[in-house]
Amino acid sequence: MPSLIAILPLAALARLERGHFHLTGQPNAMGGREVGGLANQLAAHMGFSAEEIARVGRFWGAPRLARRAGFKAVEMFEAVARGGIKALWIMGTNPAVSLPRADHARAALRKLDLLVVSEIVKSTDTASAGPHVLLPAAAWGEKDGTVTNSERRISRQRAFAPPAGEARPDWWAVSEVAKRMGFGIAFDYSGPAAIFREHAALSAFENNGTRDFDLGSLANLSDAGYDALTPLQWPAPAGSPGGKKRMFADGRFFTPSGRARFIAIPEPVLAEAPDADFPFLLNTGRVRDQWHHDDPDRPFAETCKAHSRSIRRGKPGRCVEARPQRGWLRPCEHGAWECRASGQNNRRTSPGPDLRPNPLER
Repeated sequence: MPSLIAILPLAALARLERGHFHLTGQPNAMGGREVGGLANQLAAHMGFSAEEIARVGRFWGAPRLARRAGFKAVEMFEAVARGGIKALWIMGTNPAVSLPRADHARAALRKLDLLVVSEIVKSTDTASAGPHVLLPAAAWGEKDGTVTNSERRISRQRAFAPPAGEARPDWWAVSEVAKRMGFGIAFDYSGPAAIFREHAALSAFENNGTRDFDLGSLANLSDAGYDALTPLQWPAPAGSPGGKKRMFADGRFFTPSGRARFIAIPEPVLAEAPDADFPFLLNTGRVRDQWHHDDPDRPFAETCKAHSRSIRRGKPGRCVEARPQRGWLRPCEHGAWECRASGQNNRRTSPGPDLRPNPLER
């Protein structure tokens, strides 16, 4: 994959086989960003500049719109732990497992005055952390909506099974709570098509070609048109319903001058680098392939073994498991993926002849 540093000065951006964009690691990560699903974003790829806050506020008639970015995941749970957040509604994630310092996250959840968890199964680590309300959520195959992939292609997702029991999609649950809080007019959606129309209209609001994300051609899409929508790439402004295959081919960028910008960033460094006395790197039981290709809740050692059986490319590496007994490690060969160390274990064991003193203790 060519480097953007080389592509941009050579004016090769948007040419055939000059792709430089990374692949996102989660299903519909692009779609989540488009609707403001990150703490540092407003909807439709807008941020928290004064101009953007005012624009979104005008569109929604919302004078009390958030004025600054919110907490990211780790920061959020730190705020919960110190009492800065009193109520939390968790949807579509299992933070009691996925966050670093999982024990700290679980302890923080128990401090909340109100913890609501929307889940598709009854028993998860987060659902077992003492929620005051446990709501039945619709699963992926029961939902109706859109997803966006890494090439900006929006595709319809159609349910192939009805929701089980009293399960409902997230948009319905949020809308019903909003209505009971007095915001019924703003959340009076008839279904996913109505939400999508509003989403498209916001992307085009006061845009006039100044922002890349623009779905203006879909802002008046009928329910039948939404149901039959075929995949398309944004931007798809008013008058261009087919979308745009290649961006920046005209050499124009979405900056005031229309020119691209280089932004210098410092090279990231480890807070503590390995050395001769402490040569290991530790994580919290998560390896690369669990994040992009595997179940994030799958035990670490099981993942190493599974990949060593199925993938035999590359140089064999070493996997080191930290056992519950303080001060011991057990090295074990697991094939093609190098895993320096992990604190994840599946069973208790007593130190034996295959164990050696743990150099990780300071």
